Amino acid sequence: MNTLKGEKRQFARIKLPCQITITASKTLIYGYTEDIGAGGVRVVIHKKLTNHSLVNLEIYAVKNHPIICKGKVVWVEQKELLYKNNSLFEVGIKFWQIKKEDKKAIQSLIKCIDT
Repeated sequence: MNTLKGEKRQFARIKLPCQITITASKTLIYGYTEDIGAGGVRVVIHKKLTNHSLVNLEIYAVKNHPIICKGKVVWVEQKELLYKNNSLFEVGIKFWQIKKEDKKAIQSLIKCIDT
């Protein structure tokens, strides 16, 4: 599997940029995924989220329909942009409530891309 070096994960992840919509405290946040696995996702967004907060996710990884689930923010890292007075945030989100078929779809996608 194409897991990231030095990380101990329960689920394999792949680098896969997908559009994502996050709803946190009734605020819509648009961004993209850096990597995704059956257990969670790493995203890049322009708004800072709070550790341990629960969020709603819509991930557009599969063309037929978005993966809609809940997640829990497990880490946040700020990235400074040199060319603007702006910041990006990398955020690790663990899937909190996800349908079994969506989890299987992610696992199938990983197997398909990783081979």
